[in-house]
Amino acid sequence: MKYSVTVFAYDFCHQKTNDILISLNLYGVRNVLVIAAPLIKLNHKSEKKTFKSEKQDEAIHPRKICANFNYNYQVCAHENVNLIKRLTLKNLSNIAIISGARIIKQNIIDLFYFGIINYHPGPLPETSGLDSIYWMIKNNAEPLASSHFIDNRVDAGELINECCIKVKLGDTLETIKNNLYFAQLKLHNQICQKIINNEILKTKKIVRPFKNSLMTEKQKKISLINFDNWKNHYLSKD
Repeated sequence: MKYSVTVFAYDFCHQKTNDILISLNLYGVRNVLVIAAPLIKLNHKSEKKTFKSEKQDEAIHPRKICANFNYNYQVCAHENVNLIKRLTLKNLSNIAIISGARIIKQNIIDLFYFGIINYHPGPLPETSGLDSIYWMIKNNAEPLASSHFIDNRVDAGELINECCIKVKLGDTLETIKNNLYFAQLKLHNQICQKIINNEILKTKKIVRPFKNSLMTEKQKKISLINFDNWKNHYLSKD
């Protein structure tokens, strides 16, 4: 068994894409195909936030990173199954990683023998969807990030691993978000290690009876009323 990796990314500066590509290179993962979706203007405010990293001004365009690493960079909408099929067949891709994407349909997922990996800033299924941090607080869910193989539903599929974060008394909401981001990168590093060692990725089924909806600004504010109680519940004893 040998992995050949495709990365689903955005065709613009995006910090998570930078970090995922850099880690793949540092771990020695070669022959990487990057399928970068062009920028799409979205109507929903919450969706817009997912397309623009808070560190976007610090990020390097992924095309430049791929040129430095000799990765195959292709601009292609993530819905274009015919072109993606041609690209992945030429690259012999059998596994994919999401660094940035909207919902990827089943006909795209089926192109990869091993599947497509996603990193989510929360436990699944409790925090599925875009507003994961608010659902984490509302549902009193554990402060952790998840790696999983996707299916055609949002934040579902097969769980690979989880990475807990430490919660401290002085942590703000932004501190928690940042720590969850770095927890996703730790999970990615674990995946990189397994890919380079050709190890099997063991999983367990995510039972997700329903999908969390997008929260309104009012609902987010209501959830944050419980932020201190949630934080105290998971306060690190170290």
